[in-house]
Amino acid sequence: VEIDDEGHATAVVRGLKAGKGYTLHVFELVDGVELRSQSEELETGSTPSWLADLDRDGGDAEGFLYTSIATDPSSAVILDADGDYVWWHQPADDWKNIFIPRTVPSLDGTGVMYEASTAWIDTGETAETVRELLHVAWDGTELRRITIERAHHDFVELPDGTVAIIRYHTLNVDGVQVEGDRIVEIHPDGTEAQVWSVWDHEEFDPDVEYGPADMGWSHDNAIDYDPDEDVYYLSSRHLHTIYKIDRATGDVLWRLGGARSDFA
Repeated sequence: VEIDDEGHATAVVRGLKAGKGYTLHVFELVDGVELRSQSEELETGSTPSWLADLDRDGGDAEGFLYTSIATDPSSAVILDADGDYVWWHQPADDWKNIFIPRTVPSLDGTGVMYEASTAWIDTGETAETVRELLHVAWDGTELRRITIERAHHDFVELPDGTVAIIRYHTLNVDGVQVEGDRIVEIHPDGTEAQVWSVWDHEEFDPDVEYGPADMGWSHDNAIDYDPDEDVYYLSSRHLHTIYKIDRATGDVLWRLGGARSDFA
C-alpha cells in the first residue's frame, strides 16, 4: 500500500480473474481496533481475443503459475489455481513469431520479468532479430527493457538487480562454426561480464552427434542462482548435464549427469 502526503492510500490488487465482479474492502488495525472502509464494487475486463483458450486437467493446485503462451502472438501470463488468466502482457503489437521462453516475478515485487525474442533458436541473427528482457509492472507499465543479444531460453535475476542470461558462444572448429553457450551477467549500470563458458570446461568432438545441428552443441536451456552459496546451476540439454558453477571464479564445482558426472 502506498500513502501520499494527503493520507490517500493506493493498493494494487492482484490475482483477480478476468470478466468477474468483485467487492473490495480495506481493513486497518489501529490500536487494536479494526477499521473498515466502505465497499468498492468493480468488474474486471475480459481477456483479449488473442489469448489462447485453456483447459484445466489435473488435480488440486495452489498459488499462481508464471508462464508463457507460445502461440502466435506469444504472451507472458499468470494463471491462478483454476487455470484462469489473472495477468497478461505482450512485448509489442507489431512483433511477429514472438517466442517467450521464461516468465518470473521480479525480486522487488513490482511486477513480472520475461524474455522475448523473434527467433526461437540461433537460426542466423539478422538486423531484424529482436531479443529483449522486459520488466513490467502489475498495471502493464514497462519499467525496464534490456536488449539481450544472442540470449536464449532462460535468465535469472540476482538480488542486486543483475540479470544473468544464457548466451550463444560461437567458435570456429576446423572451419566449422560451432554454437556453444556461456553465462553472461548484465549489471544494473548496463555493463556486461562473462561468468562461464562451456568451451572452457568441455571438449567438443566433431564426430559426436550431440543433438540437432541447428540447436547448437551444448544447448543450455535452464539457469538458476543460489544467493547463499553465490553459485549458478545450469542445465545442458545436449550434454545431459547439470552444472554447479562458482559465480566468482567460473569453476565447475560438480557435474550431475552426462559423461563426466561426479555422481553415481
